[in-house]
Amino acid sequence: MKTFRLITSGYADAATNMAVDETLFLSYRENGGLPILRLYGWRPAAFSFGISQDPAALFNAKALEAGAVSIVRRPTGGGAIFHDDELTYCLVASTEDLGLETRGVKASYGRITSFLIEAYRALGLKAGFAGDNGAQDVRHKIAELCSSRHEEYDILIGNRKLGGSAQKRSKNIVLQHGSIPLSFDRRRAKAFLKHPLPDAAALSSLLERRIDEHEISEAVKTAFGSHFCADLLDSGLDRREEQLALFLRNNKYSADGWNLKKVDPLTGNTHAYRTQAAMA
Repeated sequence: MKTFRLITSGYADAATNMAVDETLFLSYRENGGLPILRLYGWRPAAFSFGISQDPAALFNAKALEAGAVSIVRRPTGGGAIFHDDELTYCLVASTEDLGLETRGVKASYGRITSFLIEAYRALGLKAGFAGDNGAQDVRHKIAELCSSRHEEYDILIGNRKLGGSAQKRSKNIVLQHGSIPLSFDRRRAKAFLKHPLPDAAALSSLLERRIDEHEISEAVKTAFGSHFCADLLDSGLDRREEQLALFLRNNKYSADGWNLKKVDPLTGNTHAYRTQAAMA
């Protein structure tokens, strides 16, 4: 049996959530220790978007300001996700911890997110991967919103995508995080986007009853322990991690330099984006 740190963070704003996820990744990469499963929520609601996306092409800035909804660039790839009534997981571990030594990045999504399928099935839902039945939808390959894509290892329930995951690696260390929506306010999310919003599934609508954070958290923890043959040890951030998370929150994930231009205060690298208008 492996032992994972279990960090149950409760709710935090978008900048704090991404700062903590990256802190755990950097801490584990540099210092080792136990691999980590973190569970958390978002308050207030926010959009996160992939590290290579251009927010000017995604969001209506005036609507975001009027609605007091923030955006944050993730340290991982993938598309934009609206985080509101949901549980989010973050997994930080080595490829050896996860049994990924011989798997490519794409296949690793299947290995990792299978624990979510186990959790959803335990709740009575018929969950599976999009690729299980050749269900990939090529019409959505160019879509910008994460919930619109049907990639091979996306989780579908009744041909509707539930949540989304994104990953980054440094050598053999993996950071993967993803959303588990409890409910989804389509009208609210749509108001902030420049492109059409596809249908998105949520657990409460699929189950036809309200599910709360405690119930889904317990299902996720049970499935994770079973899938990875893991014990979960309750933990929190240590002092060094708290200090780094605060630095990243204030200097990176709260900063326009990172969120709008991808300027990383840890490296000084600048990757300015050309907007759609500039490319025309």
